[in-house]
Amino acid sequence: MSEAKHTPGPWKADRLGWLRNSMFEVNNEEGERVAELVHGEANAQLISAAPDLLRELTAFHDFAIQLGIHECGQDGQPCPVQAAINKATGVTS
Repeated sequence: MSEAKHTPGPWKADRLGWLRNSMFEVNNEEGERVAELVHGEANAQLISAAPDLLRELTAFHDFAIQLGIHECGQDGQPCPVQAAINKATGVTS
């Protein structure tokens, strides 16, 4: 995988108790804000998992190709796994 352009993970969701119980922000380990005013704990948890999900999906995709159990785009159809990775990394095809 190429050099990440996003704020390195891990990220964590923190409740903004001073605002409302349903509002969160997402911060990295150094406490730097990655996302603010996220509505709902489930949304904040999903956002905070993004760096881990991207890393693992990319590794799994590459491994499946190496094993020959995944032929990304071989049938002329776009690969949905690669499309998701591209969406997350800002790559346009």
